[in-house]
Amino acid sequence: MKKNKAILSFILVLSIFRLIAFSSEIIAVNTLSVRGLGRSEAISFTDVLRSEIGKTGKYDVMERAKMYEILKEQGFQQTGVCDETSCAIEMGKLLAVKYIVLGNVGKVGKTFTLNIRIVEIGSGKIINDITEYHKGSIDGLLTKVIPIAAQKLVGTYEKKRKPGIIIAISSVIAVAFIVPVVYLATKDDEPGSSDITIIWE
Repeated sequence: MKKNKAILSFILVLSIFRLIAFSSEIIAVNTLSVRGLGRSEAISFTDVLRSEIGKTGKYDVMERAKMYEILKEQGFQQTGVCDETSCAIEMGKLLAVKYIVLGNVGKVGKTFTLNIRIVEIGSGKIINDITEYHKGSIDGLLTKVIPIAAQKLVGTYEKKRKPGIIIAISSVIAVAFIVPVVYLATKDDEPGSSDITIIWE
């Protein structure tokens, strides 16, 4: 009986240790402020950003509904959009998160500007600051720019190699392999070459 209790206690301690060791840090994503765009666009941009940060697996992203619920319970009052670092830090403390993301999206002519930054709540330090430009439709901003910006923000972005470069490298490797094989295959046909036969007595 005591042995079973000891085993169960060990498993429980191990489970807690694994949970602490491998759990992601919690991060909140504040609603992006917009210039030259509407409130609905701001919410859409923020939702995509929140989702893309979650996909990286680097952070445990707090849901928007949960954020609003906690802030409401804590009596957080803010007129307009909280896009200043000091305001975001205050919000982060109420949410009990380690990091918070804030930023803005603007449009001048046909060019969109996206600026997002991640702030550490405890120190108020800006961990990373990303600015991206997109000239084209708003669809491209949602489907291409924001996903890449999210990866750059959390440090998981890897630039894809161009197909042409991959093909060139593959061709060089293939040639380097084929030439020696062809040479060895045709070497026996050269004048003066002979076969050596070993006879065992």
